[in-house]
Amino acid sequence: MWQQPKLLSCGDGYRIRRSCNNGLQDAFDLGIWEPNMSSLLAFVLKLGKRAATMIAALLATAQFAQGQAVLTANEARAVAIYAPRPQYPYEARSKGITGSGVFMLNIDPKHGLVRSVTVVQSTGSPILDNAARAAFKQWRFKPGTGSKARVPQAFVLPKKSQK
Repeated sequence: MWQQPKLLSCGDGYRIRRSCNNGLQDAFDLGIWEPNMSSLLAFVLKLGKRAATMIAALLATAQFAQGQAVLTANEARAVAIYAPRPQYPYEARSKGITGSGVFMLNIDPKHGLVRSVTVVQSTGSPILDNAARAAFKQWRFKPGTGSKARVPQAFVLPKKSQK
C-alpha cells in the first residue's frame, strides 16, 4: 500500500516521493517551481495520471493540515481511519421521512478526533440530522491531516420491488 507522498527540497528545486510498504519508491523531480494553480495544472497535465495522483494527494494533505482547505467527502473518506455510515433511524424509515443534507466536521488536527459536527444544509428532519451528526462525531482521521471536512449525506428509502 502506498504511503502519503512527501515534498522534499533538493539542491535545485523540489522532489515528490512516495514509498510503498514493500520497499518500492516512486519520485518525480519538480525542478525550480513557483507553486501556483496555473503552473501546477500545466505541470500535472505534462506528467500524466500517476504524477497527478501523487501531487493531488500531497497538496490536499498540505492545504488541509494548514487549515487552508476543507476536504470533500471523498478526500475525507480517503484520510479517515474510521468512518461509520449514519444509520437510518427506524422512526424516520417507518414514517417515510427522507432527506439529504451537508455536514461540516471540525477536526482536532493533532489527534484526528472530530470535535464537533455542524449542519451546513439540513436534511429537513431533526431525526435525520441527529443521526448523521452522531455518526460523523465518531469519525477518526490520521493525526495531522487537518481541521475541516464537508460531508454530504442522503437518507433515501429503497424502492419496493413489484411482483
